[in-house]
Amino acid sequence: MVIILYLKDINDENKDIIVKFLNNIESISNIDYDILNNGIAIINVENQICGYITYEKFSEYGLIRYFIYHKNIEFEYIKEMYSELLKKAIDDGIESFISIGNNEDVVSVFKQLNFHDIEFSNFVVNDRLLYGTEFENTIIMKNDFI
Repeated sequence: MVIILYLKDINDENKDIIVKFLNNIESISNIDYDILNNGIAIINVENQICGYITYEKFSEYGLIRYFIYHKNIEFEYIKEMYSELLKKAIDDGIESFISIGNNEDVVSVFKQLNFHDIEFSNFVVNDRLLYGTEFENTIIMKNDFI
């Protein structure tokens, strides 16, 4: 069986398919519509989303926000999706991505994408210090690409 997948840059014309995809994920209670166009999706021939990644811009940093994909997707497609996101981020003036990992599977994927752990005792997102919050036991990772 041949599975045909392709990458799609998300923009105003096609973000409705991302909204529909995200609405079907139980762990997402609120969709941040402002960042959807920063994303790249993996789509199959039936025009269904098989993976999606996006970032939120903070000066020269991009915080990975939605990174969702079907477990049966080969890692090569995940790498291609991430590579396209890098190109988009560079065009947007981003120099590094930051990711917050909360389990070994997530951390492993980011490490395969060249992220490394960083100290986060003074790490702030949206004027909020992560130390001492529900994110205290997560792993903060960074990928410098410029």
